[in-house]
Amino acid sequence: MNLLSKKIVILAFTIAVVYSNRVYAQEVNTLAGTGTVGSADGAGISSSFHFPYGVAIHPLTGELYVADTDNHKIRKINSSGVVSTFAGLGTSGFKDGSLSVATFSSPTGIAIDSLGNFYVADYANNRIRKISASGVVSTFAGSLVNTPGTIDGNGTEARFTSPTGVAVDSTGNVYVADLFSHKIRKITPAGQVSTLAGSGIIGFQEGSGSNARFNRPTGVAVDWAGNVYVADWYNHRIRKVTPQGDVSTLAGSGAQGSSDGPGNTASFLYPYGIAVDRAGNVYVADGDNHKIRKITPSGTVSTLAGTGVAGSDDGTGVQASFNFPSGICVDSIGFIYVADTENHKIRKISNQTVTALNDGSIANTIQVYPNPAVDQLTIQGAIGSTVEISNVMGQTVFRSEMKHADMNINTSDWAKNSLYLVKIVNANTKTVYITNVLVKH
Repeated sequence: MNLLSKKIVILAFTIAVVYSNRVYAQEVNTLAGTGTVGSADGAGISSSFHFPYGVAIHPLTGELYVADTDNHKIRKINSSGVVSTFAGLGTSGFKDGSLSVATFSSPTGIAIDSLGNFYVADYANNRIRKISASGVVSTFAGSLVNTPGTIDGNGTEARFTSPTGVAVDSTGNVYVADLFSHKIRKITPAGQVSTLAGSGIIGFQEGSGSNARFNRPTGVAVDWAGNVYVADWYNHRIRKVTPQGDVSTLAGSGAQGSSDGPGNTASFLYPYGIAVDRAGNVYVADGDNHKIRKITPSGTVSTLAGTGVAGSDDGTGVQASFNFPSGICVDSIGFIYVADTENHKIRKISNQTVTALNDGSIANTIQVYPNPAVDQLTIQGAIGSTVEISNVMGQTVFRSEMKHADMNINTSDWAKNSLYLVKIVNANTKTVYITNVLVKH
């Protein structure tokens, strides 16, 4: 449904009564970015990025952080959808220090640990940088003189060659997709670097540790059990590495394609980014397929969102479009965030639910308007229901029981140019989500 339509009319509910008790859909929205190259801070869709590659959710605040690669910055998107510059001066360089003086060179990956420390794959500097919870940037691992290589060792004695993706586990170990070393590296909290898996020779081979082979690994994610998932970019596969370093293929036949299905027959096309949720589902930013894919713990692959053709349309599931999605992360309630790299945007995928009411009352039309709203949002046709509205980070900004035919909600002090989710709960606890309410001022 068009984001800018003046009124959302929920007529599909009657269909839900006839055919299904509950229907799920993945709604794709633009969280931030105009779609044009730039570095402007500001509210949501008035901000701009330049080839963002990495995204991570802060586990303590719920805020989203972006590795804005060609701006050489780390950006922050707060709970109101406002974008600001967290670190980096906007020019390529290498300097440690406070947030106001530190510089990066094409940061591509970002991860945040349970204490609020940040880890950045500083691609062109061949280093892993750390931003402490107090805001001090340091070199966690990698040569201080920017010497690429594959040497293991302690901190700055170690060498990387174009590190691209990073992930951190519950005990503070950091995992690195070391792109042109064709290895997965591990860094302990003390800074000791080792090779978890990969011979360093381009190829495809299962096996343990240095017996395994990768071909330009780009993305890494780690689950609660310490298993590391790898987007094996040029092998068109998703690999799994156990804590002991045993490597297997979770999904992907190795053939270029976009087939869904069982892991060994499904296909990808240069999968770049990867994330894993609490239930063990793996999400893949399937770059050149312009899709977001999902892999269940049993290895079944499906397409979560994306038409398969490059584009920038918001919408539901496979009606939405991306242009080389690369970074991906998932928050604690299942919302997915995507660095839509060649669209210069950050996208959000949320599960929306329509539940049929047993008494058939959903045949009544619910109206939410205007959309976009300026100073007031009106809801009609939901007497006896509870209306709850949350911002892009899932925080509730309004909640009230609807006692009259019309409910007028003051939105004048809400974040401008931001999206909000309207949730209507019927008295019998059945739920309807209405998405894409844009507030402008």
